[in-house]
Parts: sequence; structure tokens; C-alpha cells
Amino acid sequence: MFKEGDDERFIIPLAGIEDDLTQTRRGRSFIHTNDLAGKEVEMLEDLVMGSRKAEFLDRAGEWKWAGIRKYLKLVKKFEEFLLLLSHVTGGQPSRGEEITGLRLVNGINRDRNVFVIDGDVVLVTQYHKSLAHFDSPKMGAIW
Repeated sequence: MFKEGDDERFIIPLAGIEDDLTQTRRGRSFIHTNDLAGKEVEMLEDLVMGSRKAEFLDRAGEWKWAGIRKYLKLVKKFEEFLLLLSHVTGGQPSRGEEITGLRLVNGINRDRNVFVIDGDVVLVTQYHKSLAHFDSPKMGAIW
């Protein structure tokens, strides 16, 4: 994110990710079992030490909210592109409420929808069109 230089990019080797698909403990996912949790601290350290520090922090170390808002707009744009990419490349498109409610970690009432299987990111969605007929939601996977 805030690393400097092409050789310094943060890379996640998906082929090396081990994901227990049966893990349903709240607040957990492959992030916690593959040393990926807590990377936001590393990202903030890179920000404070990097050349983009002036965009986000003033001389006193206080946040520059204009810079933060600009960054969050870029994050939103990235998420929109990611949604479009999953919609276009993932086989049969999901309905809006199915794909926009994806969870990276298990919640209180719902388990996560994002998995890593053999180096591929898999999005599993539920749809309820047949719920009234069969008393259970259908599942759809997007590779």
C-alpha cells in the first residue's frame, strides 16, 4: 500500500495460503491462520516513514482529513473495480444483494463468503429465491 519501489510491494502468495473451510469461529478466517492479521500496523509504519507522509499527516503528526478522504475515495473506486471484476469473470453473475454483502471473516449470524482454495480466491454467495419452496438457500461459487 505505502511501500516504496517496485521490489517493496506487499505480496500475498495465494498458493501458500492454507484455509480451513470448516472454521466457523466468529471473527476468524484464513487471515488469522496465515500471519496476515495485523498488517495494518505495518502499513501505518510504512506511511509514517515514506514519501507520502505529507499527504496524510501534518508536521505535528495530526491526520490531514482532506488526504484521508481522497485516499478513501480511491479505496471505494478499487472496491467498485473489484466488484466489476468478480461480476464479469466469475461465471453467472450474482444478484446485487448477494455479491455486495460478502464477508472476509466469520460474523455472529453469518459465516464468511471469501475463501482461498488451491491458490484461487473463491466467493461463495447465497440466494434465497427458492427458500420458500425448499426451506434452504442455494449456494453459488465464483472463482
